[in-house]
Amino acid sequence: MPGAKCPKCENLTLFKNPTGKWCTTKGCGFTATVPANNGTGGRGKKCVMCKTQTVQKVGKEYKCSLCGTIHSY
Repeated sequence: MPGAKCPKCENLTLFKNPTGKWCTTKGCGFTATVPANNGTGGRGKKCVMCKTQTVQKVGKEYKCSLCGTIHSY
């Protein structure tokens, strides 16, 4: 299944991961990341699973943007 169109190499090789999107074309190296706290920057709450401060509010739940763990506060 093809991904989205990469703005750098123009191939359908842009795939999503928990922290943003990246291009899988060899030599392209395009990445787009989403910062913690819904794009407002700064540090999010600390994730108990991956020990990073990337937990942000998504809708009515808190989710780690790195590993995808759902937290309840």
